[in-house]
This record gives sequence, C-alpha cells and structure tokens, in this order.
Amino acid sequence: MNYDKPLQVIVHFRFMKTFSYILMKILSWNILAEEFIDRKYYPDIPDYILFNREYRISRIVGIIKEQKPDIICLQEVMHKELNSLKSEIHGYNFYKSRVIKWVYDDVQMRSTSFNVILIRKKYRVKEIIELPTGIGIRIQDILILSIHLHDIDQSKRNLEMKELLSICKEYQQVIICGDFNQENINVRGYITWNTDPTYIDETEEVCIDNILTKGIHSNNECNIIHNNGSQYSNLMQNGSDHLPVVLNF
Repeated sequence: MNYDKPLQVIVHFRFMKTFSYILMKILSWNILAEEFIDRKYYPDIPDYILFNREYRISRIVGIIKEQKPDIICLQEVMHKELNSLKSEIHGYNFYKSRVIKWVYDDVQMRSTSFNVILIRKKYRVKEIIELPTGIGIRIQDILILSIHLHDIDQSKRNLEMKELLSICKEYQQVIICGDFNQENINVRGYITWNTDPTYIDETEEVCIDNILTKGIHSNNECNIIHNNGSQYSNLMQNGSDHLPVVLNF
C-alpha cells in the first residue's frame, strides 16, 4: 500500500522570547512529484487531470497564494515546480534540499525530487541544516523542518525519525512538518497536532501527514481545509491528493 503522496499543513504560532514577539504562518505540503505518478494508484482519475502537470502546478500555486504563509515547507518538488514557484510566489528566499534518496530492497530508485522551504525575506535565517529526509532552517531560536519519511518500510522510518530527533534535541523550540507516511505519531516531548485524515482514496481515509512541535504550544484545535470529499475532487481542486491542515497558535 503506497501512501507516498502530498499534504498541506499550515501553522500559525506565537513565540515569546525576552521582549520579542513573533506571529507567523507555516504551510507544509507534499505536492506529489510528477515522477511518482503511476496510473495503478489512481485508477479513477482521468488523464487530463492526473497527467496535466501545468494544471496541477497552477492549483498548488493558487492555494499557496490564497493562504499567504510566511514559511512554506514543500515535499516532492521537482525543478519545473520550483521554477514555477519562483516565478509566481514573490518576496521569499528559497532553500532547497538534496534529492531525496528512496531505497527499496537495497536498490536505490532513480528520482530527482527534493524538499524546499520558502521563507519571507523579512525573516533572518540563522542556520540551514541538510537532512537525508529533507531540509531545516533556524529563525531566532526556532528550528523548522520539512521532512519526508520512507513510504513503505517501517524500520527505515524509525531510523529516519531517530536521526531527526537526535538533531532536534539541541534545540528548545522545534516544528517538524511533512509527510511521515504513518499514522499515530507519538514522540516523547512533542505535541502531535493532527488526528484527522489527510489522504483519501476509494478504500480508506488515513492521517499520514502531520506537524509536531516541541516548546511551542497552542490552545487551538487542528483543522482540515480544502477537503473536497474524494481523491478525484482533491486532485481536481487542489492539484494534490493530500489535504491542507491548519493549526493556529
């Protein structure tokens, strides 16, 4: 069963440090790399939607513009999508990860997709961290990660998460968002915000994308937006088959 498909997570949070006050909005989304689209995973989606790359990009860009985030964390980005984002989304600095390597039965899959973080130019990035599963940046004392864990192998996901948490232990405030490719995320010392389905197909509804925080709290609930009720409608309206998630801090 393949859950390796896109999400969107949006976060608003307030952070108080000495006398500084920060209010920002984070959007995280696995936007479904063209190279991973396989007809067998989308038997009921017509070609004019599924393989219309320009259309999907336009829907993705439209939702990003609609939400007006300060920080955008994307997974499964390819160069064509990145170029479209740079031409359509203005006022951001772009930070790109290395190509994410996917290994199945000790054989590395050929892929060209990567993760990206966009951040408004008004924010000063103090540190950039390259990860095997994505990329991270630090603004003030907040570490923000855009990650994508292995889609099939639980043991690989456990190792990837262990490595991520080892990096994060040096920081007091952390936001980890992206495609975790599993449900029921429970990490000691972290809050798991989303419990609602983020991926819907004809057989199931699962919550495989999430946002985890350490040292940052909220009294608000996590909300799903842009849920059009089916895989077909979500791809048609969103350009992706995962759903946007909004969290207000």
